[in-house]
Amino acid sequence: KMNDIEIERAYGRGRKKHIASDYAAHLQKHGPLGMGEFGIVLHSFMDYFDYPTILLCGRIVDVLDQINNHGRPMEEYCFWPDVMDGLKEMFTRTQFAVDQGGYFPEIKAHPEKFILKRRPEFRDWLKMLRENGKFLYVITGSHVDFASHVASYALGEDWLDLFDIVIFFARKPSFFIDRRPFWKLNGEKEVDPFTGWDELDTKHFYSQGNWHDLNEFFEYATEWEPSASLYFGDNILQDILAPNKFTKNCDSIAVSEELLAEGMVGHPSKHPHAKDLVSPFWGSYFFYPEPSKKGGSVLTRASSFAKRKQSTGDIGRAESTRTTPSAALNEMKKAINLRRVSSFRTKEETENGTSSRTPSTIGRPGSGWGLLGKSRASSPINIACESGENSPEESSPSGNQTPQGCNSGRNTPCEPCEEYSIPKGQSRINTLWGMCIKSYAKMCIPDLDILVDYPIDYKYPIFAKDKDGEVIASGFFPADPVSLHHNPLPPSNR
Repeated sequence: KMNDIEIERAYGRGRKKHIASDYAAHLQKHGPLGMGEFGIVLHSFMDYFDYPTILLCGRIVDVLDQINNHGRPMEEYCFWPDVMDGLKEMFTRTQFAVDQGGYFPEIKAHPEKFILKRRPEFRDWLKMLRENGKFLYVITGSHVDFASHVASYALGEDWLDLFDIVIFFARKPSFFIDRRPFWKLNGEKEVDPFTGWDELDTKHFYSQGNWHDLNEFFEYATEWEPSASLYFGDNILQDILAPNKFTKNCDSIAVSEELLAEGMVGHPSKHPHAKDLVSPFWGSYFFYPEPSKKGGSVLTRASSFAKRKQSTGDIGRAESTRTTPSAALNEMKKAINLRRVSSFRTKEETENGTSSRTPSTIGRPGSGWGLLGKSRASSPINIACESGENSPEESSPSGNQTPQGCNSGRNTPCEPCEEYSIPKGQSRINTLWGMCIKSYAKMCIPDLDILVDYPIDYKYPIFAKDKDGEVIASGFFPADPVSLHHNPLPPSNR
């Protein structure tokens, strides 16, 4: 067991120095570019394809410890290349056609175990969008045979007729970065590669390619220049970060099943596999309470330092020149460069039951967005969406009035909790993927089906930012996740 000195020597004074912190900083600065440097020491398990690998890696570590070190942890492990070889064996796109690898044969034989059918109203909604001038496209990383198998089961055998153009095996996120050629498809085989957008056509489907040429085709096909696009996706790196970092006219909406699994304000959890998606150990996908600091911790030492500053500042001074508690706290902050947590209050505030932080409500700016706008700030969204005075809580599918129980809690004041005071709403988000959604997505929804019952001109909330780039309004729909409004116990008290 490491003592405090050893921990701070390894992880820094604030105990934040870690490869995962470097990973998060890299994502913020460069997006998904250059992620190879982290491949040996850190891997993000992003979707259902590789989630089971988490358990597999844990079992491998246990076995290696038992065989080589009498059950004690080893100093170093080197099994990830073997795991990657196994994943490639399972998921290489050619395995679907030859029924190899284990995964594809099973999903072909029993699609009902893995694929959810869409209700007829969803198909009607897609048709309605096109009838109202929306240009619908699909960009998928899956090869044509596997993607067609899944979509045919979920939407029907004629699913291609619901979209204007479909791109298979897009190889995201590099699809949004590189200028890779498109390939025509002869059945399942890629043929006749070409560059540029001239040979693209509506009512057709292609393989690979790139966003730059596809966007030029959008401008030609819709006669809108510049065009603006909205992209729905569930992979944070490929579908949210990449479009935001490497395109000028493609905004993303994050699709997060965790909203259904964890529950939203006014919407209890109803995901059929919530127990598999929600962990009482790891906590919420969007918020994890910081551990409370005990004796000997950085925060405790900082608090003691502040009190000493107050007491020494009072000696020999007149009443009018004594150092105030707030000034002492400022000195303490400058001295040790410690980021204060939101629950930190002075002794006087605690005794008086007051707080220097006034309750606040999250407002909405008046910016709007639509299908073919001029910029990210003006109107890039397929479904006409706007953030304004008429809040989504006041509107509904039938008459722009929200169905009962759809209160998002966005105007909930930040009332402090006596034992564990933390802000409420989107400002509480502190997990890596939660911060990526908040910073780089326009909205976050639990499922595309949630939009089906709302009219095309419905005004949806967005993650709006102020002039300094700080997010000041929530874009969760139909409501914020409950973890952003309920005060959980800090990990040390669980």
